[in-house]
Amino acid sequence: LGDILLGPDATAEQRIECSPDLNVPKDAPPAFLAHARNDPVVPFVHSTEMDRALRAAGVPSRLELYDTGGHGDGFLTDGPQAEAWFRDAMAWLEQWTTEQDARKSATE
Repeated sequence: LGDILLGPDATAEQRIECSPDLNVPKDAPPAFLAHARNDPVVPFVHSTEMDRALRAAGVPSRLELYDTGGHGDGFLTDGPQAEAWFRDAMAWLEQWTTEQDARKSATE
């Protein structure tokens, strides 16, 4: 994948600099990650690594893997995963918001 994005002549420093999972700031916003296991372009392990990095940095995240969906816009708009990812994202966002509200109330 690095060759696809950066080209075959990218240096190790460039690859590290452009790897989101190696550059997660502690103040990164919460993230919902959705990935299809059958994505022919980007292996889903990239999303599992990003989720791991977010959690290690203390950033709230949720990863949902779906068996189908491929790569690109079809994942978002077509097939059974389109409804599932949106439902899962909204449920996570509601849970995260509720937890934030509870923390805020506890400190007031």
